[in-house]
Amino acid sequence: MLRSSLLALFGFIFLGGLFCQANTANTAKAAPPAWQYLLAKAGQADFADLVVSDLEQYRSLDNALEYLDAMISAAVLPSVRTALLRQKGLLLELSGNYAAAAGSLQSALDHSGVNADSTLLLSTATTWLNSGEPDKAMALLARALRGRLSAEELARAELAAGWASLTLGQDIAALLSATRVIAMNQTFIMPAAFLLAASAATGTEKQQYADKLQQLQETASSQDLGFQPYMMPAWAQLQFGASLIPSEAASTGSVSAASETSAVEAPLFYQTGAFGNAEYAEAAMARLRAAGFQPQRVQRSTTEPVLIVVYVPAGNNPARTLIALKDAGFEAWPLYAAP
Repeated sequence: MLRSSLLALFGFIFLGGLFCQANTANTAKAAPPAWQYLLAKAGQADFADLVVSDLEQYRSLDNALEYLDAMISAAVLPSVRTALLRQKGLLLELSGNYAAAAGSLQSALDHSGVNADSTLLLSTATTWLNSGEPDKAMALLARALRGRLSAEELARAELAAGWASLTLGQDIAALLSATRVIAMNQTFIMPAAFLLAASAATGTEKQQYADKLQQLQETASSQDLGFQPYMMPAWAQLQFGASLIPSEAASTGSVSAASETSAVEAPLFYQTGAFGNAEYAEAAMARLRAAGFQPQRVQRSTTEPVLIVVYVPAGNNPARTLIALKDAGFEAWPLYAAP
């Protein structure tokens, strides 16, 4: 039950129209005609866009990855190869193959050189964390923290560095990272910050952080939002946090059934943020609009603390929407009903 709950928690258990209807009868390895058509365009600047738009026709992960590998090999422009390596990494991450995903994202990062953007840096670092490679993650996070980051990216980087420190046995450094994130006072990441703090602290201090975490979970439950520990690596849930993660299972025993439902149903929306400040929520919506999405918002409380949820429709192809959100640098959680 823990495994299914964790998968549902991180939104990696379904791949929408891309992979959930695998056609086991059609496993031929020969390249379809579309490959030859696209290979003739391998030198074009829009080659990556053409490849991605054609990706949804592949109904199994193996066939999709084989297709991407062929396109990556054929790509002429370094920027195009980087984009395709990034897409491959996202697909592998969605399938739960974190080690392979990290390798692909690292290749994309290496191809980018000094021009690598912060989104790719953070995605690669957190994927290394999920694959159990904290040293590699920490090196990339240190690089990211030396650059220019938005407030949200800074919180994400600091939090990920905390989990990496905890895995390396550096509890004090992990706790310092957690307290720095808590001091940033950003609603969307506060539960994860207290979760890290409760995992790293000891004695009375540990209990204080755990109590605060429980309070945050109860607030979320009273507003029908559930609890989503932002940016906690999957391996860390098993190693450190399984007993610390508040869930409906503790009070209702309903998580298993919900997880099973999530595994077979496509989401209707993706939540991209929760904010205690209307100005921050509007800024997040503006970034989503600029990236081509159609964000919506709903205020879940009228009294303090105010909580505003920002979300986007999943559309006809939820998997493609999820990939597009992640590729544009947004975190996203599946919602199976309107918030």
